[in-house]
Amino acid sequence: TALLEQAEKNIRNNLPPFDTIEDEIRKYERKIQREKEFIEMMRQKLYNHGLCPDEDDKFYVINNVRTTSIPRPNAYIPENNGNGISGELPIAKPYGIYAPFKPYEKTPHLRHYHKAVNKPIVI
Repeated sequence: TALLEQAEKNIRNNLPPFDTIEDEIRKYERKIQREKEFIEMMRQKLYNHGLCPDEDDKFYVINNVRTTSIPRPNAYIPENNGNGISGELPIAKPYGIYAPFKPYEKTPHLRHYHKAVNKPIVI
């Protein structure tokens, strides 16, 4: 009760109720600022529908996975066969299991391997 009476007395004198209240307010303001920064960071990451290239190290974030692989198309736009209004884009169709193949570039360590040379058979 003495603590409560002291707090009421401080409020009547236009002082903060407790000496530690100012520190707690600063901590709370820092917490709010950190949360705002985190929200802004997540908004930047989710920019461009979850695909955000990091310009520094050439990584992509696809489905919350950090990778160096270049994203590939998963659908195609069919040719307009005259069944629609001209200038109208048709609905994209997914490739399914017949997605186009895109070979990888050769890695530097493969330079040590040479292609096999077929020697002629002498009988």
